[in-house]
Amino acid sequence: MPLLVPRRLLPLLCLSLLACPTVIEESYEVLAQQLDGVWVFHYSEPPLVTMQALHSGEVLVIDGCLEIDGLAVIWHEDQLATVEDALQRVDQGETVSLSFGGGGSSLDEGASLEDFPDAILEHCDPRGVWWASDDEVEFL
Repeated sequence: MPLLVPRRLLPLLCLSLLACPTVIEESYEVLAQQLDGVWVFHYSEPPLVTMQALHSGEVLVIDGCLEIDGLAVIWHEDQLATVEDALQRVDQGETVSLSFGGGGSSLDEGASLEDFPDAILEHCDPRGVWWASDDEVEFL
């Protein structure tokens, strides 16, 4: 099954996987919105295919932006209710961690800010970006 990989990230992904995935042209836009005063990001329309790595981490609000493990996450629209629930719990003082699928890139692994969607850079300054798959988001 092919992976959805922005063309500018292909060389980095090829090096990290020691193989090159099939590239499908990006057919979506990343949108920014505020949930409970926190910037979150989602696809304008679901991508055809996404990476399926598993990621988890603590939900943090950094300078008004949702970050998980230093990453801004691009969610599917149907995942936003879970994200909003997580943000409300954090606002009430709970420590919240989520687990979800997808794939990402980070400055620590050689990506550059040019690799991050403009919608994210207009509002936040994360170390990386995670493109969520459409799998269920789970509380840990």
